[in-house]
Amino acid sequence: MSQDQTTAVGIDPRRISTTTGVAVAGGSLLAALITLAILLGVTPIQPEPKVVIASVVVNVLFVLGLLTLVGYELYRLFKARARAALRPGCISASSPCFPASRSRRPSSWPSSPR
Repeated sequence: MSQDQTTAVGIDPRRISTTTGVAVAGGSLLAALITLAILLGVTPIQPEPKVVIASVVVNVLFVLGLLTLVGYELYRLFKARARAALRPGCISASSPCFPASRSRRPSSWPSSPR
């Protein structure tokens, strides 16, 4: 991992977004299951208007959290593609950086007949 992929305190942003994503996705699934159980009446909690509104608010917060994570990942993706496209001598932003004058084939491969 290079220096530009870590923060000032040495934390990898990919690990933060992965851990946060798993936590938010798991929390949203748990909140959805609890909401379903309350609305179906299989819990001792009665689905009164206050309880329903509270569960809707919690679920909306989790949806906003998931949308924020998707937006952050899209931002990182576009930023990485733009950074790769700006490197001189690269063939494309989606492939590893090989100068256009070099062959992609390793020298250990046999040469092709012409």
